[in-house]
Amino acid sequence: MTGRDPRWFLEMAVKIPTQKGIKPFILYPWMHQVSYQGLPDSTIMLKSREIGSTTLWAALFLREVLTHPGGNLLIAANKEENAVNAIKYLKTMVQNLPESIKPKIGKYNETQIEFPELGNQIKALSGTEDSGRAERALYLLATEMAFWKNDYAYWMAVQGALVKGSKTVIESTANPESGTENLFHDLWDGQNEFRKHFWNVWSNPEHDDEWYKNKREGSPNIQLFLAEYPETPAQAFIVAADSFFSNEVIQQGQLDVRTPIDAVEFDNHKGWIHIWEKSVPGLHYVVGADVAEGEGSKENNPDWSDATIVDWQTGLHVATIHTQLPYSDYADMLFSYGKEYNNAHMVVERNGGGLGVISWLQAKKYPNMYYETKIEDEIRGVVKTIKNVGYRTTDNNKRVMLDELQVSMKSGRFRSPDILLWTQAKSINRATLKAMGKKKDDKVISAAIAEYVRRRYIPSASLPYDYSVRDTSAKASWQSMW
Repeated sequence: MTGRDPRWFLEMAVKIPTQKGIKPFILYPWMHQVSYQGLPDSTIMLKSREIGSTTLWAALFLREVLTHPGGNLLIAANKEENAVNAIKYLKTMVQNLPESIKPKIGKYNETQIEFPELGNQIKALSGTEDSGRAERALYLLATEMAFWKNDYAYWMAVQGALVKGSKTVIESTANPESGTENLFHDLWDGQNEFRKHFWNVWSNPEHDDEWYKNKREGSPNIQLFLAEYPETPAQAFIVAADSFFSNEVIQQGQLDVRTPIDAVEFDNHKGWIHIWEKSVPGLHYVVGADVAEGEGSKENNPDWSDATIVDWQTGLHVATIHTQLPYSDYADMLFSYGKEYNNAHMVVERNGGGLGVISWLQAKKYPNMYYETKIEDEIRGVVKTIKNVGYRTTDNNKRVMLDELQVSMKSGRFRSPDILLWTQAKSINRATLKAMGKKKDDKVISAAIAEYVRRRYIPSASLPYDYSVRDTSAKASWQSMW
C-alpha cells in the first residue's frame, strides 16, 4: 500500500457503494492518468458531473491517511450534507478493506471518522466561513468549490487549518449562475501553484452518444446542461445571467482562439505583446488603445493598459499590447507597432491618462491619429466644428460601443484569437457596463474602441492590396485552443 503507484490499493483493496451494491473500484482511463504517481501537493480539477471524481479523490486521500499516522483529512464542500456523503463513502471503503490493512475505527458519526491507532481522523466541515478554524490537517479535499457561499472567507478559514507539507485537491463542476465570478474560476484561471486538470463528459466510458443525446434533450436548460456536462472548459464557464455579452457570442467567438505566432514578454512581469498575424504590406489596420486610469495608473504602481490591433478590412484581431509600463513607454510601443502595421489608424481613449499618451504620440509626430469631430449648435448662422484627437468614452457612447462590438462578434465581422479577451467579455455586467467582481475590462474596451472606429474609418490612400485573394475564414487556418 505504501508503494509509489496507488492503483494497486484502489483496484485491489477499495470497494465502493454502487447502485448494484458494494463493488470493487474499477478505475476509468482518466483516473489511471491522474493517480498513477499519487497525489501532487496542489491540484485543481474542472470536471463534468457523473465521472466519479469525488470517489477517486476520497479513495486517494484515504490511502494517504492510512499510510501517514497523525495526518488528518478535512473535507470541505459547498454544504455540509455533501461533505457528510463523502464521509459515508469513506466509511464504506474502510469497512470493506482487506483485514490485513483495515484500521480500527474509533469515534464515528456523520461528520467524522477517527482512527485511534493511527492518531488521525477524517472530518467533514460545516460549509460556513468559520469552518476549519479550530482544526489542523495535512490533507484537504475541497469539493464543488464553485458553489461555495462566501467562498473567499471559507477558503481562508480552511487554509488556516493546513500544516506545513500539506496536500490539497480542489474539484468542482462550473457554476452556471456565477459563471466566472467565483473563487474556483479565479484559481483555475490564475497563475498559481495548482496543477490543473480538466475531465469532460466523455471521461466516463459509459457515456455514449445515445446517453448524451437523452441527457441533453431531458435538460430544461441547455446552458445549465453545458456547464454540468461540458466537452471543453469554454462550455463549462458559460456566461453569467447578467453578462452583457450573450452565451452564443462568447461560445462562437471562442472557436477562433489560438496561440500567438509570436510573443514578447516584458521584464518584471510588466506585460506582453502577442501577435497572431504579422503586418502585411498594403493592408490597413486600426489600433484601439485603452489607457489605465485611476490611482493604480500612477507610474510607481501602474494598472493595465491594453491595445487591440485589427485588420481594417476583415475585422480580424491580429495583435495585442498589454502592459503595466508608464504612459511614456506605452506610447512608445503604440508608436512602434502602429508604424509596423503600416501607419495604423491610432485611436487612443481620451480619458484620464490617455491624454498623456496622446501627447507623447503627438510629440513623436505619429502620422495617422484619430480625431473625434463635434459639431456645435449653429450660432449666428455659423456652424462650429471642433476636432479633438483621441476618443472620449462616456456612459452613453460606451453602451453604443459595446453594442456594436457584440453585433460584429455575432456576425463574424470582428474575430479574435485572444482567449483573455473572451474571458473578460464574460464578466461585463449588463447594467453597469463594468467588469464584475475583481475582473478587468481593458481588453474588451480596447477591442470596442478599435471596432467602433474601424466601421467608420475610410483610409485616405486607395487600397493597393487585393483583399479578394485572402482566405479570411476562421476554419481555414485557426484551431480551437481546446
